[in-house]
Amino acid sequence: SDHAGAQARLARLLVSGQATGAPDPVGAAFWAARAASAEKEKYQPLADELRKPLSVDQRGELARRLDSSSPGGSNR
Repeated sequence: SDHAGAQARLARLLVSGQATGAPDPVGAAFWAARAASAEKEKYQPLADELRKPLSVDQRGELARRLDSSSPGGSNR
């Protein structure tokens, strides 16, 4: 889960629906953001691209997921 390249690949699979059978834009944006946090220069464009079309509610869900996955987040 800490391999930025794998996180970016998973993001691409989730946004296309290939990983789950239906697109998961919030999941895709989550994994792209995680990849960008590890290798900002390489993966920030992908994270920005996947975050941009999210609705306000989806952005809120993304923020909750990112917060709970970070050290000191609400689920750790």
